[in-house]
Amino acid sequence: MTPLELLEAARAKIADPEHFTTHVVARDIDGNPCHSKSRSAYCWCTLGALNVSGWQPDVHHLATKALRDAAYPLDIAEANDMGHEHAMAMFDKAIANLKADSNE
Repeated sequence: MTPLELLEAARAKIADPEHFTTHVVARDIDGNPCHSKSRSAYCWCTLGALNVSGWQPDVHHLATKALRDAAYPLDIAEANDMGHEHAMAMFDKAIANLKADSNE
């Protein structure tokens, strides 16, 4: 898996606002916080979606860096906690930046 593929998979995981959350990495169907990889996880924040979509340390590190760059001047959690629209925009920018970098 590449950083781009990881970002695309994580974005797809939370593309439906019903499967997106703020302030915690994941929630169960009742809205209770849980681990992002818990079987009961129903919705995720940006980083939770990234964690559950694939875990290869080097790939995860590069995907997180792309999100961090896309969120700037905010950090990823701040951008995530501004809501679903902001999280999707952050993913879209990170994905576009990685695609542009691969074309150079």
